[in-house]
Amino acid sequence: TAGFQFKLLQPPYLLPTEESKKLIEAWFIKKELVKNEKWIGIAPFAMHKSKIWPVANYPKLIDSILKKMPAKFFLFGGGDEEIQYFEDLQSLFPQQCVIVAGRLKLPQELTLMHHLDLMVCVDSSNMHLAALSNTPILSIWGGTHPDVGFAPFGQNNEASIAQISRDELPCRPCSVYGKEKCLRGDFACLNWITPEIVAGRIFRKLQP
Repeated sequence: TAGFQFKLLQPPYLLPTEESKKLIEAWFIKKELVKNEKWIGIAPFAMHKSKIWPVANYPKLIDSILKKMPAKFFLFGGGDEEIQYFEDLQSLFPQQCVIVAGRLKLPQELTLMHHLDLMVCVDSSNMHLAALSNTPILSIWGGTHPDVGFAPFGQNNEASIAQISRDELPCRPCSVYGKEKCLRGDFACLNWITPEIVAGRIFRKLQP
């Protein structure tokens, strides 16, 4: 916009180090992880409530995906509450869910992202890290909006973003960075996005 012309390098923009590659390969061996199905990252948390798709949706989402294709799910996040949620989720799908949060350091998490077929996320740091790693993403947006300036770099398109249109919800975005309250009182921007909608988008993203 300042009138300067320049050409960007081709992605990925975040590359794993050789040390991280060795560490993640050792982790794969320890966890007996062999990629013979789709590997899907899940990063469900963000700093603000208006960005977080209801976490009760994820068991339904995972179940819907597993009914149609074999998959393994890698759970990204951090902090005791998030890890507790992941442990509860893993207990429902013990063979399909692998907890990453609290188990790997950031360089190894980035390396793992390069092995994923898809990252399902919200408007969060993990969304940006995955996009910069050139990992295909499906990001779910609520109170914020990608057009405000925080879209995933290189993946700001209909195939990579799930959201309720402003024609349906003119109150979007209610904030640039996110907030804890909803003027409507129902967080329709998030609750109107059902597990069935997200599962359908995932199937289209993962089609050969």
